[in-house]
Order: sequence, then structure tokens, then C-alpha cells
Amino acid sequence: MIDVVFLLIVFFILVSQVVNREAEPLDLPEVPDAAAKIAGEESRLVVNVLSDAEQPGVGLRAVVQGQPFAIDPEGCQALAKRVAVDLESRPDLAIHLRADREVHFEWIQPIMDTLRAASAHVEGAEAKVHLVLLEPAS
Repeated sequence: MIDVVFLLIVFFILVSQVVNREAEPLDLPEVPDAAAKIAGEESRLVVNVLSDAEQPGVGLRAVVQGQPFAIDPEGCQALAKRVAVDLESRPDLAIHLRADREVHFEWIQPIMDTLRAASAHVEGAEAKVHLVLLEPAS
């Protein structure tokens, strides 16, 4: 019985670390009457676009599993390589793009273009990019 309890504790510790790696503190936008669906449990890669606290509306960097990428040509190229590696190993990978509600679209567009370019370099893979929003409060 003690062994089972110990295994459960270890399992929950490991799972909490995986969830925390994807979660960045963001204020996601809320869209009423969205034609979106709740994300399933498919294999996914979460890309977070963080805002600059000193300059509202400016995207500071993109983060994938704790690894930061600048939103500039060099950073986008490194992000494309990182995503292409994941797409090669899992062609059915879904990409969840999360951005703070204050980040202007001009900072999100380069990331979306980068994700599309990454899928173009992988044979038989097509990046399925899902924009993550908050569910409307009911």
C-alpha cells in the first residue's frame, strides 16, 4: 500500500512539472460567440508569446517549453528549427499559440509565419496552429 501511494506521489509531481513547463502567466483574450472548439488531448506543442511589461502591446519573446526565442529574424529562424524537429518526430503535432491579450498582432504574425515555414520544411507535415483563447464567462 505504501508503494502505491509513493508511486502516485511521484506521478503527480512529474505531471505537474510538465504542465508548468507549458504554462506561462498570460492574460489571454476572451472572444464572445467564437466559432472555436475546446482543445483536445492530441499531441501538442505550446508556443507562448509574452508581452513586454515596460511597453504595452509589444511582444517581448516567444517561449516553447521554457526555451525563449526573440521575435526577430534570428529568433524566428531558431524557433522554426525547433518546431521542425518536433514536427519531424510527430507529423500530427498540433501547435497551440498563446499570446497575452495586450500583444498587438504585428508581434504575433511573425510567429505564425515561422510556424508555417517550419511545417513547409518537413515532408508530409502540416502545422495545425490553434489560437488559444479564454472561454467566455457564463
